[in-house]
Amino acid sequence: PLVLAALLTPCKATQFHASWINSDARSSAESLTVVWKGETGCMSALQARFCAAAGGSPCAVVEGVMRESGTQNGSLWQATANSLKPSTPYKIQVMEKSGQWSKEAFEVRTAPSPTEEDQSFSFVFVGDTGLIGRDDGLTNATKRVISLISDMDPLMVLLGGDMAYSDNDHRFSNSEDGIDFFFQEIQTFARKTVLMPTYGNHERYEGIESWKQRFALPKGLDGDDTGVFYSFTVGSVRFISIAGPKCKNGLVDGSIDWIKDELVAAQNDPNIKWTIPYFHVSPFANGHSHPSNMNLRQELLEMFTSHGVRLVLNAHDQNYERTYPVLPNDSLKEHYQFAMEKQDNIKCYDENTAGTIFIKASPGGKLSNHGGSFSRFRGNHPGAYTAVGDDRHHHILNVKVSKDGNELSIKCIGVKDSNAKEIVVDSFRYTLSENCSGRSETHSSKRKMEVLKKQRVLQY
Repeated sequence: PLVLAALLTPCKATQFHASWINSDARSSAESLTVVWKGETGCMSALQARFCAAAGGSPCAVVEGVMRESGTQNGSLWQATANSLKPSTPYKIQVMEKSGQWSKEAFEVRTAPSPTEEDQSFSFVFVGDTGLIGRDDGLTNATKRVISLISDMDPLMVLLGGDMAYSDNDHRFSNSEDGIDFFFQEIQTFARKTVLMPTYGNHERYEGIESWKQRFALPKGLDGDDTGVFYSFTVGSVRFISIAGPKCKNGLVDGSIDWIKDELVAAQNDPNIKWTIPYFHVSPFANGHSHPSNMNLRQELLEMFTSHGVRLVLNAHDQNYERTYPVLPNDSLKEHYQFAMEKQDNIKCYDENTAGTIFIKASPGGKLSNHGGSFSRFRGNHPGAYTAVGDDRHHHILNVKVSKDGNELSIKCIGVKDSNAKEIVVDSFRYTLSENCSGRSETHSSKRKMEVLKKQRVLQY
């Protein structure tokens, strides 16, 4: 009787989101994993159907597997479809009851294949989002940020941590309810993009195990598949998700060796053109709320620069800062030096640019608990390492990868609140060409180590 009741009970799919569960480029091009919530009573093994949006090939029907989770009034299900076509939109339907597919179809795209001529795709990085309608009014732009991300229509969204803040949102008696709310509020874009998260300090306050249960992600550190440390590849770009520490702490034991191994593997892979680590807490931050994590700066900067990392993405401190390219220098108080003469308004970097650029894009909808506003710059100006800074807006980072995979076009969109018109806070290009098409804004400084040794040390 229980099974029969489950088969007859409509199982409306909510909290839908897609991801990739393997780390190689072929996986992101030829597979999709979806997770959704089935309402109470959906105890049978539900199914998901993946159909190429343009038709022309049979649909893939996959059995769903129930995921252990603390979600309220229902259960989570997961299904993975393999042998899909690269760079293809798929309409995905969930079986709501025996023999009946959902009327609503979600549409998610596979990534480009590493062998395709067209390697182009776009992704968004957003962190510190919060839940719409907080009693304290701190999520004054969350609804607008979600809408803007949907309009950008990226292949993928990198969730930069501190997603819900349900630990201090008094509407929720437990974190599970807050997490449910988060997945439902982002459906505007989650229904049509891949989500790949990194966890922040508030995910730990809420209970990191609860968040781990919600995402299907690649195996990473110690073979763990819960998304604490993992990597994946889209086209010619390798992404490394690093579970940042709580605020001022350093990384956990064993993680530094894992990160180094990931960087070495990416550097030695001829198909990888860009390696982009992303994590919540920033090593370069000049705001009052969450200043620079110096432990992370000392642990990671030298490792990143010596393994060819050109760009790193962070959140946490609620403002926007893009650093100049920086290099490690532990003989200096701030443990870094500039990789170039400081110049304003540089809009393009080429393959010879030395050092690593750190971008901190925050908040993504929710103001800081510290003072109930943005994280204003100390001394009323960004840090000396900052090429572009803004502490008056919420921020969304939109990155486009070129057709040949050799160029990143990076744009930061800012919005003051849910009623304000968006502005462009920052935009620049980074190309693997020898120059930026001869433009005057080009900056070039040799990446080779023998040249780096000769560079003048510019102190903080």
